[in-house]
Amino acid sequence: MSPAIPVERLVDALRRADLLADTRGALPAQVAGVTDDSRHVSDGVLFLAVRGADRDGHAFVPGAEASGAALVAVEDATAGAGPALVVRDSRRAAAILAAAYFDTPASALTLIGVTGTNGKTTTVGMLRHLLDSPDARCASIGTLGVLIGSEGRPLDGGGGLTTPGPVELQRVLRALVDEGVGTVAIETSSHALHQRRVEGLAFRAGVFTNLTRDHLDYHRTMEEYLAAKSLLIDLLTDDGVAVVNANDRAWEMLPAAPRMVQFGLGAGSDVRAEDVAYADRGSAWTLVLGAERHSIRLPLIGDFNVSNALGAAATAWALGAPGSRIAERLSEMPQVPGRLEIISES
Repeated sequence: MSPAIPVERLVDALRRADLLADTRGALPAQVAGVTDDSRHVSDGVLFLAVRGADRDGHAFVPGAEASGAALVAVEDATAGAGPALVVRDSRRAAAILAAAYFDTPASALTLIGVTGTNGKTTTVGMLRHLLDSPDARCASIGTLGVLIGSEGRPLDGGGGLTTPGPVELQRVLRALVDEGVGTVAIETSSHALHQRRVEGLAFRAGVFTNLTRDHLDYHRTMEEYLAAKSLLIDLLTDDGVAVVNANDRAWEMLPAAPRMVQFGLGAGSDVRAEDVAYADRGSAWTLVLGAERHSIRLPLIGDFNVSNALGAAATAWALGAPGSRIAERLSEMPQVPGRLEIISES
């Protein structure tokens, strides 16, 4: 059962984000849940009317009120007739209100956002392995769902999207905090960034894997696609780091970040692979982390997995993980479910 929380907490969150335009009617003292799906409305909940790419949630406000919604959040003050929080931007407000309802779970977490056309799923899985320990658990959220620890223990949720919607994302973050997780690597899609699903989150690191032609049915041009990806820079903490694939020149157009670490297969990157030798069961190479050098035997095949491993290693290194620990964990990397795997001996 969802907890009941004071409506004043929601109002305060909107005011701090400068998103509260007005209120309508006598606001209830509390709400017993939050949803942006009118099919999930029950007595006492807050319904978030979000303007989406295909549908406008304002059309469902009357039905939500008829189903028992105690309060609605709307951008259009004429939608519905009951008590309402009138907001300036329904997409941003949905994320802020969801975070407030679940008591801002991200404040207890170190967040890593991973964006790019390819490599997101593998990179968050690698980060979950590199940064996990018995006393400091790491989780990942993405295409494969919600997974905890190097062993990838599943946790219900995620909503079937690469990056969950704002309500589901905040619910999952709260569940992860309650599970004792301290670090979360999140696949952060261009759609999620453009639709403000991750509004209000503060990322200690943002990883940029690569950028190739994709999703132009949604973003229309490569310039708009890059602009959506670039929004992750705006969500970095004041000391946050952009971890950038130096082998993809598209990222040269990224805005400035508080810090930047480059990874790649060529000379000059802060984190790089040298003397790479590929075999049927993986690769062997030297991992360069600034002035450090470590021998790696990565049990994942393909040059793309070397690049993904470099991105994960650069992120862990930028966040303070010891180089020796990174090298050890890379050489023990488990297979990523659903991705190209080596065939183990029987």
